[in-house]
Amino acid sequence: MFRLIRVLPTLFLPGLIYTGIKAYAFYNGPMDLLSKPLFHLPLPDNKTCILNVSDGIIILGLFMLYFEIIKSTDVRNIQIIEHIFSFLLVLIFFLEFLLAPFAADSTLVILLMMAILDLIAGITVTITATRKDISISGFGRI
Repeated sequence: MFRLIRVLPTLFLPGLIYTGIKAYAFYNGPMDLLSKPLFHLPLPDNKTCILNVSDGIIILGLFMLYFEIIKSTDVRNIQIIEHIFSFLLVLIFFLEFLLAPFAADSTLVILLMMAILDLIAGITVTITATRKDISISGFGRI
């Protein structure tokens, strides 16, 4: 069970939160829960910076992207499975953006771009790390 959790992309968590909020709001009447204030940050000039729920989801996604890039530095055989799950997450976000009647907004586009960056960065780091371990007889290291 822990191995399955280990290979799942952590970016599915902000995507799941986003989809849950948007689906709830869509099916329970016209309300925009993503624009509700999450918290207020007081600034030194007596102004207040208001962070919305959608901003919080994006910030959570950025933290999850950081952990995904850290996970991609671990070179093992299971990395291919992680890349497949990352590709599936990109595909799910893209299909949700195109097909879900409630999901066409900038928050999902940003989450989609994070998932694409995770996929590309993971594959790039894996290729770079494994290239150092490949050697062909007679040619030395590649």
